[in-house]
Amino acid sequence: MKKVNVFITVALLMAVGVLYYLFSDSRYELAEEMYDFPVPIGAKLIAKEETEFRKTYDWSPASGDNGIPLSYKLIIKKNGWKQGQIDGTNVIYSKGSHQINLNTSTNYLCMIKVE
Repeated sequence: MKKVNVFITVALLMAVGVLYYLFSDSRYELAEEMYDFPVPIGAKLIAKEETEFRKTYDWSPASGDNGIPLSYKLIIKKNGWKQGQIDGTNVIYSKGSHQINLNTSTNYLCMIKVE
């Protein structure tokens, strides 16, 4: 009986995890101008810091100490981006020949095209 309860608990946890992973896409959109890099829908673009190669957002889950949430890391990976060099709060992601430098601070998310 105990084995059945453990199996049911593990199966439920796995199902919740899979559903969360599948539906987490709805919280992100792809930024065409940034090589289709995922951007959180709740992030607000800071217009004064926007250029052709740089997009800066006000996004409360971003942190200088902890970087980005695990859910965002999973979405980035799910969209084919590979994490590369890490230098403090700067993380380089690459996909094919394209690279994005993702920089975070408290409530701050900055994406820069690496040329």
